[in-house]
Amino acid sequence: MTKMPPVGHPSSNGDDDISAFVIASAVSAVAVAAVAVAARFYTRAVIMCALAAEDWFVLGAWVGSTRLRRRGG
Repeated sequence: MTKMPPVGHPSSNGDDDISAFVIASAVSAVAVAAVAVAARFYTRAVIMCALAAEDWFVLGAWVGSTRLRRRGG
């Protein structure tokens, strides 16, 4: 007897194309990271009134990571 994949698994309906799941995961990760960076900038700039160099490095790292995802590299 063959073992069936779990319900909701991309191949459970016989379709092995998981590109939609990969794209959704990448978009979700970028969105969560954007919210985290925005929250950091808000708390540091508005609440604490003290942006430091590491805040700009965080922003640069986030921008760099999104550019890598867009190019596919």
